[in-house]
Parts: sequence; structure tokens; C-alpha cells
Amino acid sequence: MSDNEILGKVLYALAHSKVESKFNIRYTVSDPKAAKEQVLSDAVKDAKKKAKTISTAAGIKLGNIAAIEYSSSEPSFDTAPVRGLARCMTMGSGISYDIDIEPDDVRISDSVTVIWTIG
Repeated sequence: MSDNEILGKVLYALAHSKVESKFNIRYTVSDPKAAKEQVLSDAVKDAKKKAKTISTAAGIKLGNIAAIEYSSSEPSFDTAPVRGLARCMTMGSGISYDIDIEPDDVRISDSVTVIWTIG
């Protein structure tokens, strides 16, 4: 059973219950720790590439890393793709809504400052 099928059944049950309910639908990455590590790795690689480009353009040699500064912020790893849920729902089998939604890409960023020596 797909996620949209399960979601359709849950929403149908909520809509037809006597209980007033409020809910949000959010998607997240399956492994936030790995995603954060990948973002940090990519940030350092990008900083190194840019430092090499700048030092080459300036005609100087890029040396060793002198310092790395990182503020341990917690990036958000989730997205809420459903704003107008009614537009995504049609009647399904009588015990479900047919849901046609896909999560947006989760976009995360982080900042790392890398300081190199030059020679």
C-alpha cells in the first residue's frame, strides 16, 4: 500500500468521525544525522574549491587550514507540502480519499567558515 493510500484512508476516517481534529502533514528525511553530515561535508568542499579559485586568481599558494569555525545550528529537515489539502483529494473507494501529493524536496543549508594560511 502506498503512502498516499494510507493517507487517504486516515484523512477519510478523520473527516467522517465525530471528533473535531486539526492536523499537519509534514515530510522529513529518513536520516537527519547523515543529511547534516553530508551538508557539512559539502560546505567544506565548496569552501576549499572557492579558496583555491581565489588564491589561483590572486597568484598565491593556498596553504593549510588555520581554523574552522562552525556554529552548531540545527537545520530544519522537513517540509509541509500540503497547503490546500482539498485540491489534492478526490473520492476514492468509499472508505478512502484518493490523494495525489508528493513531498517537496527538503532543502537544508548550514554555514562553515574555513580559514587557510597563504604562502
